[in-house]
Amino acid sequence: MPLTLHSIQPSKGSKKSKKRIGRGLASKGRYSGRGVKGQRSSYFGDGAKVSPKILLKKGLVQDISNGVKVLGHGDIKIKLFITDCKVSMSAKEKIEAAGGTVVEQTSK
Repeated sequence: MPLTLHSIQPSKGSKKSKKRIGRGLASKGRYSGRGVKGQRSSYFGDGAKVSPKILLKKGLVQDISNGVKVLGHGDIKIKLFITDCKVSMSAKEKIEAAGGTVVEQTSK
């Protein structure tokens, strides 16, 4: 069979689609792939430390090379210790009002 553009395909098993989570109930079942309640279903507990590396490890961000910025949408009721992140003014006010602390990102 001659090699032509319409006959070229990637080798079997070389392409794998990533799991889409957090895209509604019809995506991959309910609860966005995080299960029902329990320790691993919620992101952070009271007094947890939050940094870009921790966010990447938990799968909440995909890339930390350009930094991470915490925005002030919604409410927060737990204490968080935020380090090495950019933080909007509204987010900083809400975090500190809940008893948490924010350590400003150091310049590189």
